[in-house]
Amino acid sequence: MLEKLNVFLQKYIAILTPLSLIVGVFLESIGHHLLFLVSWLLAFMTFSGSLHMKFKDVKIFMKHPVLILSSILFLHLLMPLWAYFLSTVLFDDHLLTVGFVLAVALPTGVTSVIWINICKGNLPLGLSIILIDTLLSPIILPFILYIVSGEKIELELNIDREEHGKKPFSPEKFEKEEWKEIKESTTDPESGYYMKDERTKQFAYSFHAATDEKGFVLGAIVTPGNVHDSHVLQPLVERVIENVQKPLAVAADAAYKTPAITNFLLENQMLPVLPYTRPKTRDGFFRKHEYIYDEHYNCYLCPQGQILKYTTTTKEGYRQYKSNPLICAKCPSLSQCTESKHHQKLIQRHIWESYVEEAEHLRHSYDIKQIYAKRKETIERVFADAKEKHGMRWTTLRGLKKLSMQAMLTFAAMNLKKLATWTWQVA
Repeated sequence: MLEKLNVFLQKYIAILTPLSLIVGVFLESIGHHLLFLVSWLLAFMTFSGSLHMKFKDVKIFMKHPVLILSSILFLHLLMPLWAYFLSTVLFDDHLLTVGFVLAVALPTGVTSVIWINICKGNLPLGLSIILIDTLLSPIILPFILYIVSGEKIELELNIDREEHGKKPFSPEKFEKEEWKEIKESTTDPESGYYMKDERTKQFAYSFHAATDEKGFVLGAIVTPGNVHDSHVLQPLVERVIENVQKPLAVAADAAYKTPAITNFLLENQMLPVLPYTRPKTRDGFFRKHEYIYDEHYNCYLCPQGQILKYTTTTKEGYRQYKSNPLICAKCPSLSQCTESKHHQKLIQRHIWESYVEEAEHLRHSYDIKQIYAKRKETIERVFADAKEKHGMRWTTLRGLKKLSMQAMLTFAAMNLKKLATWTWQVA
């Protein structure tokens, strides 16, 4: 029966393929109820096609290693390159290019087995390629996505612009070099110029550490002193996840309350435990929370009830909302709203602002308050002991490599001291 079905499919495949596509498009409202059957059908096709295989067929990789590796290379290097150049010629849209390349780069699947069965090909060889391809896909696909689309913020930013009828930014727009003048030490170029206030200005290094609820250091990263703390949290948490396990919650101070960090934590099912941050508005002016954001209409309402409409999304990821200057010029609260010479109020909202708002809502829950209260007993205690008892307030070493080794040895010693203290205590 299966042989007859294969002969029929092979004979009319040129007609059945476009016909199936047309039927699927027009009968989508009916067909989506049967989607759960797809995985079972594909599993049955693979199983039925593999019944005549023998255990010794597993050694097929040893017989044709060059063929298998060249197939993987063709699928994940040549095909994505071809798709990229073809899509850039056909589409004037970066997101379509990303989608086209990903569609080509997706791992070979059960449909390959179907074609092998229909054409009476070498099924063990095909299954070997599929297995290896599937195992490599968690590494290859994110890499291709990163190469084609760039950072996550860049991809979501362009999606946001397209949803608002704006043309997406090209990759070259994000790669534009920005020149910045910095101070560099002549004796230790790897250090950074650290400025805490007018009195604290020096070349320094920053030690970033993460602890558990008992105060044991789980991971640490050393950076130049001019690297902001918020840039280090994600790699530090990723290091803890890799070496220990994924935390249920991450507590940090106000410097880490950014859209990128809250997005990273919530998207990875980790609770952000962050403190209250005071408004940065100058005295005498309306604060940002006094402008009400309407998510449905995607606009802001000022304290006088006027609408600030969406205008654009910047390459930094901020949506801009502007008021009508003709209305604002006559507003009695203009002096409390803006000092713009054009009488126009501008509010910026990050595309990930909703994650910050969610973190702010979580801050009021009892469990989050209990977790945050432990910060002063854990990570703050670790930094205090490291500075006062282990000489980490100042360093006599130079270079990131030496400072990283010092950090690892110091934190390891602190963990051992804590462990020894616990063993000495009477149960």
